[in-house]
Amino acid sequence: EQLAKEFDIKGKSFCLLRSAIAPNELETKLHEFGAHTEIVPVYTVNPKYHTSVYCEEISNQIQNNQIHWLTFTSSSTVRYFFEQIPAETVKNSKIKIASIGPYTTKEIEQMGLSVTIEARIHTTNYMVHAIRKHCNS
Repeated sequence: EQLAKEFDIKGKSFCLLRSAIAPNELETKLHEFGAHTEIVPVYTVNPKYHTSVYCEEISNQIQNNQIHWLTFTSSSTVRYFFEQIPAETVKNSKIKIASIGPYTTKEIEQMGLSVTIEARIHTTNYMVHAIRKHCNS
């Protein structure tokens, strides 16, 4: 929306380089303002599945408050993490959750969890800054 407010994008063409599983909101918004889009998936996400022993160890550390923060940098990290670690484990702990941005936050909330902090600017640097600010308050 900001782009459309500042520039006339009607009739302009955009090549959207992204993950194969990226949400379509940008494409939809560009179309609403009269732009044309070409989506080019340049990578895909393949989850790393861990052994049940490893997942049990992580679950135990969460339950025993040995892990203080979970940091999620994409909606796919949320999905794949919770395919291996039950959301109930996190819900029943004191762990805090950091999200890089609104799509990631939405995915976390769909798991029935609350986000402690969301990066104001959606980069890992700003997410770390938000965590530090939260810890120092």
